[in-house]
Amino acid sequence: MLIFGITGGVGCGKTSLIRELSCKYSIPAIYTDELGHKVLEEGCKKELVDLFGSECLENNTVNRAYIGEKVFNNKDLLDKLNAIVHPRVLKQCFYELLLLNKKGYKACFLESALLFSDLYGDICSEIWYIKADKRDRVKRLEVSRNYSRDKIENIMDKQLKDEDYEKISDYTIY
Repeated sequence: MLIFGITGGVGCGKTSLIRELSCKYSIPAIYTDELGHKVLEEGCKKELVDLFGSECLENNTVNRAYIGEKVFNNKDLLDKLNAIVHPRVLKQCFYELLLLNKKGYKACFLESALLFSDLYGDICSEIWYIKADKRDRVKRLEVSRNYSRDKIENIMDKQLKDEDYEKISDYTIY
């Protein structure tokens, strides 16, 4: 099965592009962010409570905003969270790919901001980097996610730079 890895910084339009292409060509897509949310809720609450305390749960639901605040400026805590979540997301991703393959699909889109880590890049047939103007990305995030400019800048500062994405991608799409 061909696996098209789609990556890029926050707000670049990865999800919009994949949804359009998936509809047009009937190619299924796996979104690692969605897998991550599923894993948080179903597979690692105990570890999260051990790491963040019971405040990370609200009515037995993971409070992602609370966790996000805690880890965003704390690399050590972020690394510990990633050590809990990423292996489970990767395992779920492999499971989803296996199911799609068994259903006879010949191709799949795999969306992840982290394609270059956790072996995602190794399983992709091609990696497409979605590049967008920073001003457009900021506007999109302010409107669609109601993020403050400071939050957006903070997120973008922690992500790969354009030239780094371009070096490790097969194609760049503007």
